[in-house]
This record gives sequence, structure tokens and C-alpha cells, in this order.
Amino acid sequence: MPTPAVMEPFRNTPSKLPRFLAYAEKEYGMTDVMAYRFALEGQKIGPDVIGRISDDTLAGLNIPIGDIRRLKDCAAIWMNSDDAKKQSTPNDGADAGVNLIRFEKKMEGWIWCAYSFRHRDR
Repeated sequence: MPTPAVMEPFRNTPSKLPRFLAYAEKEYGMTDVMAYRFALEGQKIGPDVIGRISDDTLAGLNIPIGDIRRLKDCAAIWMNSDDAKKQSTPNDGADAGVNLIRFEKKMEGWIWCAYSFRHRDR
């Protein structure tokens, strides 16, 4: 009697969100989608759960409603794609053309952070 195949559960790793966003940008023609990366990471929202997050919550992260719908539609497809299942490599595409710079100022009891993106080709 054959044994049923055991499917490995989806593991949301730090490289999944940037790869998902790069996929959304490429396959869905979304622009400036990487601008949502840190807002989504800050709330621990990855492609595995974005479909179950309310539109109001995502709109509260300053994501336009049209992009919310596209991200949710894209996530459902991406989760079953080969791209979602592959292991990340050091040269994975999401950050290939962008340098991220983080500025941090610490004062008594406060930490202020700002992020800046600089395209490498500029």
C-alpha cells in the first residue's frame, strides 16, 4: 500500500517577502512595491498571511487599496509557484539594484530610525 506524500509546510523566511514583492513587481506590473517591504516586515506580514489580513489593516500601512488587491491575488498564486519553494541565494533579485541605508539616532528612552533607498545605477 503506497504511503501518502508528506508536504512540507510553508516556512516564511526573511528572504521570502522580498522575493514575493519582486515577483509582484515583475509579474503583476506593480510599481514601487518594494516601498511596502519594511511596513510589512514590521508587522510580520508575509505572503503566507497577507490574504488573511484585512484591507483596513493594510491600508493603515499606507498601501493603496488597488495594490492591496493585487498583492493578495499575487500571494495566492506565488505561494504555489516554484519561486516560493526555492532556496534563496546571496544574489536573489529583490535587492539586486537597491542599496538600503539605515540611519539611527538614539536618545534617552527613544530610538529614531529612517530608511533610504538608493538605486545602484544612479
